[in-house]
Amino acid sequence: MSVEDGYSFYAIDLTTDSGAIVRGCEPEFEEVEKVSDSFGEFLAWMMSNSD
Repeated sequence: MSVEDGYSFYAIDLTTDSGAIVRGCEPEFEEVEKVSDSFGEFLAWMMSNSD
């Protein structure tokens, strides 16, 4: 995956029972945004956006 310029990441949020997928980027790596409610939903989203 291209992150253009800078650094970013996807991670599994283990602080919840659902295991939501979150995304963070520099310079504030601790501030993340939820991108999906589950890993399965994340994979479906990735496959639908792969061109």
